[in-house]
Amino acid sequence: VVQLNGSAQLPAVDGSQLTGIVAASATYESKSANFTASVDYHYSVSATSGNITATLPALSGLGNGKQIRFKLYDATNDLVITPAGSDTIDGLTSYTLTNPKQSITLVKGANDWEIF
Repeated sequence: VVQLNGSAQLPAVDGSQLTGIVAASATYESKSANFTASVDYHYSVSATSGNITATLPALSGLGNGKQIRFKLYDATNDLVITPAGSDTIDGLTSYTLTNPKQSITLVKGANDWEIF
């Protein structure tokens, strides 16, 4: 029970009474050339022909908590993730995935893209 203002009470919800709620899934997309990423996407990247650069969307205008996922699926080269403008990834100006099957999830935080 949740008590409000010392007298009013609401029943506590443990989740068992919630119905019809489905977690949004990320849209899956394969990439093998440079691209601009979008939130709520999962990118499977093949960098067998050369380095791939993924440019993140600008933080301005995005709600906190928005996510983008990247997986360097197969590679002889790197996936370089670069923020837009002066945005950063946990304070970094870029982030590079170098190993096949390596992945990262980025979350839009209050001040920059946060590594999850």
